[in-house]
Amino acid sequence: ALRSGADIVVTGRVTDAALVTGPAAAHFGWRADDWDALAGAVVAGHILECGAQATGGNYAFFT
Repeated sequence: ALRSGADIVVTGRVTDAALVTGPAAAHFGWRADDWDALAGAVVAGHILECGAQATGGNYAFFT
């Protein structure tokens, strides 16, 4: 959809990292077998989505 010029894509349930991976793949023209590029985008998407929890957001030892 993004490669066809869509500004907004409505989809069913997707993974958190897909919100970065899809637009990056469309923007850079990655193919489905560009494993290194896709893996980097998945990692970036996961860090963006879960960064707050990874840096202390899960700390619940309130006194």
